[in-house]
Amino acid sequence: MKLFFNKTGSGPTLVILHGLFGSSDNWATLGRKFAENFTVYLVDLRNHGRSPHNASNSFLDMVQDLHELIIDENLNNINLIGHSMGGKVAMRFAMQYPEKVNTLISVDAAPVNYPATLHNYHLRYIEALELIDLSLCHSRGEAERLLTKAILSDRMVHFFAKNIYWKEKDLLDWRFNLSSLKKYINEIFEGFDLLSDGIKPANVKSLFIKGELSDYIIDDYSKTIYNLFPQATIAIIPGASHWVHADKPELFYDAVMSFLLNSKC
Repeated sequence: MKLFFNKTGSGPTLVILHGLFGSSDNWATLGRKFAENFTVYLVDLRNHGRSPHNASNSFLDMVQDLHELIIDENLNNINLIGHSMGGKVAMRFAMQYPEKVNTLISVDAAPVNYPATLHNYHLRYIEALELIDLSLCHSRGEAERLLTKAILSDRMVHFFAKNIYWKEKDLLDWRFNLSSLKKYINEIFEGFDLLSDGIKPANVKSLFIKGELSDYIIDDYSKTIYNLFPQATIAIIPGASHWVHADKPELFYDAVMSFLLNSKC
């Protein structure tokens, strides 16, 4: 699949992958900052943003999509950042194509099976969004008012509202593919089984960034991280939730740049 991406800046390659329900637009501000030192690729994963929709949303598919982009752009020794679901895609890519990866940065994502409560938490969002018929809305404001009734969190209302667009002159739609994401929601929160996947630990320089207030990377996950990524280090951003880069952009930027500079990118 040909993924949509924005390319900016010059220097070593830095590829950034968003999380579930997100898009490359979520990284626009930090992307411009990183572009002062890197050639930055802000990518929309399949079934998100401006990339094509497809019935499948497996990690195998997402990794192959990314591989196709990297081959098309003739990229090597990439520095790869991924947040949440994008972090798992980045991890899986580094394990499958370590020769293509210079450094890996996973933002609040670990290669583990997350508890069912996390699956169900995101499934409830999908089910709430399914009840909103955007075809009956005549303005973005009307659609956002329905979102406010369906979603209690102001932050999540704002986040989801960014995915509403005019598909046609008089037809609003979601940029993400709800049906596919719902079908694959369990896989998105699964870990990596080396035996069944036929892949090996990735011996690449890796940074796992944890939001202090988030439980996506906890102490119990450290052993799995170090087993699969022997050169990993874990950094904690104080006061940050799961959306580390949005909560504490300056601290996040400094942590990433320190890691990349120390890795001689």
